Amino acid sequence: MIDCTEAYGYSRQLMEQLAGAPVKPLLNVGAIGLKSEAIDWDKLENWVKTLEEQEGTSYYLEQALSAMMIADTDAAVLKAGDYIVNPGPDQIKNKTGILHHYVDLSKEGYFKQAWKHFL
Repeated sequence: MIDCTEAYGYSRQLMEQLAGAPVKPLLNVGAIGLKSEAIDWDKLENWVKTLEEQEGTSYYLEQALSAMMIADTDAAVLKAGDYIVNPGPDQIKNKTGILHHYVDLSKEGYFKQAWKHFL
């Protein structure tokens, strides 16, 4: 998914150095599909070790690693207007799009309004 802001928790420079390719901007892993057989687990563990040693721990580690894993791939991107990260009050009220990924301040809208649409 396309994120509303870039949230990788690590510097782009270090991520791209480790990945060996430019990292795609604004990746959000609220909806992501990966081929598990293509994951190089040893490389992934090395990336975690290096990222944390050089720049500390981050809540966004999973998102950073996912961005690094798909850096050199031809990834399919979901349409931002249909798959909405951090929907605003009007998007929640009007049921805009196909999927809402409630993060940050939009969680309030989920807990107060959106869940009622499923009853």
